[in-house]
Amino acid sequence: MDENFLRNVQGKTVKINTLDMAIYPASKKLFIDSDFYIINKSRGSGEQDLAELVKSEYAEGCWLFSPDKNNWIHIPGKRTFKRDNGKIISSSIETFVLTGAEDILGREATHYHIHPAIVGRNMVKHTKEQLAREIPLKEKLSHPKKYLNILHNIQKAVILPTKIDIRSLLRFKMNTRHEYHANFKIMSEYGLTTIEFSEQDYDIELLVSYYTHFRTNSLSRNRLRNCEDLAERINEQSLRLFSLRFSAY
Repeated sequence: MDENFLRNVQGKTVKINTLDMAIYPASKKLFIDSDFYIINKSRGSGEQDLAELVKSEYAEGCWLFSPDKNNWIHIPGKRTFKRDNGKIISSSIETFVLTGAEDILGREATHYHIHPAIVGRNMVKHTKEQLAREIPLKEKLSHPKKYLNILHNIQKAVILPTKIDIRSLLRFKMNTRHEYHANFKIMSEYGLTTIEFSEQDYDIELLVSYYTHFRTNSLSRNRLRNCEDLAERINEQSLRLFSLRFSAY
């Protein structure tokens, strides 16, 4: 897909002619590409493909799955990377909103994207090094539990949506709600996180700011036993604006 086109549609609603999409057989595994494509396969088979991509990819990728049609639609977008000493410590993708696709989606769709394992591990290492450098010794000594909690819990943060994810997914939800019901899933090396937003209008930037605050708070409060605990801790603070559900492999 033309890069100028991708740059011009970030954050916008774009109607695509689905007849122009490449169609692959069910035997083809999901893959990351620079253009749209369709593969007709079951949800379970597609999720297995995504779990493999999590282990091998450096870049995030996005797909829509239609339970009505058993279609997986790859959605291209603009990828952004943040590096530290040559290593990718964060990866994000902003796709445009797909509308006018009732023939391949039906009335319900799940938006999937992946958080690559290598990026998550690099992020954890970078965060630990950053904390060691930037948090004053006095604060470490006066609040040792909080400091140690963050070091312990940060490894599980890869299951959570980032603030960029929240902004992008909310925009997607609000711009497609009259065409199809969308929910959202993130595949990470630990498992699958499902995000459900309530049916209401949002001040997107206000929610992003609020989420950023209680995400940080959730990682610093007490040691987490597992990823399910982290999802539940987020839910306790979300004011029912959205909810997270985590399922391990």
